[in-house]
Amino acid sequence: MKTWLALIVAPLVALFDQATAFALVGWACAHQSTLPLHLAHALCLVITTGIAMAAWASRRESTEIAAQSPEVSRQRRFLERIAPPVALIAMLVIASMWIPTWLIASCSA
Repeated sequence: MKTWLALIVAPLVALFDQATAFALVGWACAHQSTLPLHLAHALCLVITTGIAMAAWASRRESTEIAAQSPEVSRQRRFLERIAPPVALIAMLVIASMWIPTWLIASCSA
């Protein structure tokens, strides 16, 4: 289950972060406050970090199990190996979308 969270939910959280940040720009401009943008990015980054840590722990557990029982399928091992990097990429995407919030003003006028 933790593998699927990292493979599917982590990239979806990155997309949610982008959509939420885009939706909040108008409010941030009208109220001259970027706090909601920062909170949205921080929340998405924390969620994705938790997913990545859970996927990493699941990978370590499955490696130990695979050493004891070699009948674990290759597909399952592949998915468990690729899940943490996918979650890390989602974390990098969220962090890179957060950088313009710090550097560029919400209002262009």
